[in-house]
Amino acid sequence: MTRSRGLDPERAARLGPLVEECRPLLAGEGGMAAVQRMLSDRRVGVIDAVVVTCELLGAGPGALAEAKTVVLSSAGRRRDLEAVDRFAEEVERAAGPVVRPATAADVPGLVALDPVAADDPARRAAIRRWCGDGSAFVATDASEPLGYCVLEYTFFEQGFVTMLMVAPGARRRGIGASLLRAAENACVTPKLFTSANVSNQPVQRLLHRAGWTPAGLLHGLDDGDPELFFRCPPRPGHPTARDT
Repeated sequence: MTRSRGLDPERAARLGPLVEECRPLLAGEGGMAAVQRMLSDRRVGVIDAVVVTCELLGAGPGALAEAKTVVLSSAGRRRDLEAVDRFAEEVERAAGPVVRPATAADVPGLVALDPVAADDPARRAAIRRWCGDGSAFVATDASEPLGYCVLEYTFFEQGFVTMLMVAPGARRRGIGASLLRAAENACVTPKLFTSANVSNQPVQRLLHRAGWTPAGLLHGLDDGDPELFFRCPPRPGHPTARDT
């Protein structure tokens, strides 16, 4: 089973053959309705039916939620919502946070996450703009945003990670690294930079672990706390500075 991450090995091994048995039904005239009838007739439990359906739907951040809806809305299926919701949360936690482009619907959550936004109308306006123009990426779990980053092209027409923020309660879980990778993968320019105050040791350690290298030091932005600039290492599939 390709989506077995987050499932115990016994469940994944037990349901694998059932998934393969369902594939011809899904491809046939009856489609997903025929699959659900068979699962119900065989008294396959709700959670197992969700796992099988999720596998048939394929990978993707919304596959689990869609599978739950399909199973619980099928004829003859008991709607054990509480048990399925608990299972879905466990799977999402085991699989780790999802990093995706932020949308306007994420604005309230990011404003609540960002401590500066509470008292700074300009930051709240920036978050709305970033979510609206596709600059922001958000890391979420099953219930809430855990952090966000912003990728812009205002630094000498090169990519620049303008913002990288993780909620205090979600730190030291690899979320900052996941957001940084999302920015690296999305950047369309040969070079990608970011910066951090010299006093911001946690971000500097994150950047060093990710292979970013110091690119310069700028005094005068924040009194007594210079800004240290970093450059992203070469990315597969992107031209290097020497190539351009």
